[in-house]
Amino acid sequence: WIEAEAGECKKWHNVTYIADGDTITIWLEEQRERVRFLMMNTPELKGRDCYALEAKAFTVQALKAESRVCLVSDPAGDEIDKYGRLLRYVYYRHEGKVVQLNARLVRLGYARLLYPYAKGVKYEQVGLKMQAKAAADKQGGWGACGWK
Repeated sequence: WIEAEAGECKKWHNVTYIADGDTITIWLEEQRERVRFLMMNTPELKGRDCYALEAKAFTVQALKAESRVCLVSDPAGDEIDKYGRLLRYVYYRHEGKVVQLNARLVRLGYARLLYPYAKGVKYEQVGLKMQAKAAADKQGGWGACGWK
């Protein structure tokens, strides 16, 4: 997993809504903000894409116990997408560590690397390796949906 770098997660925000596997709403500075997970994409619920329900369920379960997240932008990426959502790497507490949810979704086969709204380059190489491993292991959508 990708763990947060030392001192990277100082501010934690309450999650108020989980729209799907890669989009959440948080409470930030006395207002709600939508957050789109950077660098990856989960299947779409609206299109009833294969593995969309499972991806959302994983994100819900991951954030259920500790509904607080730390957001980190990519130094080479955009801050906001064309829909006004914050583009961020999302970290949460998992098994006593602060880990990136974006990367877990990719490695476990709930998401694929994709840059539909803005590039996220900091973790691109490790993301490619995680995706290749998930595909080789037929994890998640790679096995259930025949992703290519």
